[in-house]
Amino acid sequence: MRINTRQLALETLLLMISATLVCMGVVGVVVGLSVPTRPFFATLLPDGALVTLLVGIALLATLQGWGKTRVISVLSLFLVVTYTLVHNSLEGGRGDSWLSNGPRITSLSAGFFFNDWGVFLGGAF
Repeated sequence: MRINTRQLALETLLLMISATLVCMGVVGVVVGLSVPTRPFFATLLPDGALVTLLVGIALLATLQGWGKTRVISVLSLFLVVTYTLVHNSLEGGRGDSWLSNGPRITSLSAGFFFNDWGVFLGGAF
C-alpha cells in the first residue's frame, strides 16, 4: 500500500487544529470559571471557551471515527448555541450568562455556529 504524503499531511494538520482547539477550550473554561477578575485581556469568555472545546472534541471525534462522541459533542454545541441565541434575544445583549455568570458570546458568533453545527452531525448517521 502506497503512503500518500498529501493525505498524511492534511490529517496531521487537522489533528493539530483539533488538539489546539481542545487545549484552548480547556484552559479558557478553567481560567474563566476559577479566576473571576479576568486578569488577562486576551482570554476567551467562558461560554466561548466551552464552544471552542466542543468544536475541538467534535473535530477529533470526526477524525477518529468516534460516532457517539461526535453526536454528544455536536448536540451539546447545539444546546449551548441555542441557549445563547435565546438568551441574547430575551435580554437584548445585556446581563450575564446563566452558564458562567460572566459575559456571553455575541449573537453573531452563536449564529455562525448554529449555521454550521450540522456539518459535524452530517456524517454521524
